Amino acid sequence: MKHARSLLLLLALAPAPAFADAKAEAKAHIERATAFHGEGKFKEALEQLTLAYALDPKPELLYAIGQVHVQLGNCTQAISFYERFLTTKPAAGPAAAAKEAIQTCKTSPPPEPKPEPKPEPKPEPVPVKKQEPVPMPQPPPKKEEPPSTGAKPWYKDVVGDALVGGGVVAGVLSVVFYQQMNGKLDDAEAAMTYDEHQAARDDAKSKRNMSLAFGVGSVVLIGAGVARYMLRDTGERSSRVAITPTTDGGLITWMGRF
Repeated sequence: MKHARSLLLLLALAPAPAFADAKAEAKAHIERATAFHGEGKFKEALEQLTLAYALDPKPELLYAIGQVHVQLGNCTQAISFYERFLTTKPAAGPAAAAKEAIQTCKTSPPPEPKPEPKPEPKPEPVPVKKQEPVPMPQPPPKKEEPPSTGAKPWYKDVVGDALVGGGVVAGVLSVVFYQQMNGKLDDAEAAMTYDEHQAARDDAKSKRNMSLAFGVGSVVLIGAGVARYMLRDTGERSSRVAITPTTDGGLITWMGRF
């Protein structure tokens, strides 16, 4: 029907409802019918318009119900509601639209009802793959040190090292004083006076004594350090007990090595 008025235009021309409860409820049904009509749900829209007309029988609702019957392909019912609308003596415009709609229904095949939109299927939830726990990096295993046997290298003997080091220092000082002694003897030979000669010889004698003292100390300290190295605890001990018979009985001997 090219000249048919839409449901929204018809409802827009309707006068404002009163504030009575029935009129307010009828208005709510009309709003729901308008929403259903926009979604293509004509059966639901027809039900809401019928309820609205029962609460507030406005003439323009008859025209709206006829329009929805046309959308559903019910021309006979549509003509009935158009004719009831004309009995209310509407304005010239709506009356002409209703007459034209009746003529179209009588001369043209009714339009095929529009299929109601099917609700879209809800998407199936996507299963969430459980993540495997990420293994934490483990620290490398500690390298086990071999058990100590108690033996220490000779160069790690602190006492022995101290003795040998002191002996080396004493030896160096002995050499230094010896060289100074020779220098003082040379000074004594080249002295111009007796006093200078005698003072240089006395100083040379003192240097000689110091050189001898540090030399002896060096020998003693180095010897003690070497002895310390030789007698250090190597962690190896062995012992042996022997019984030797004698004329008076027996002799028990014990020998050990450290």
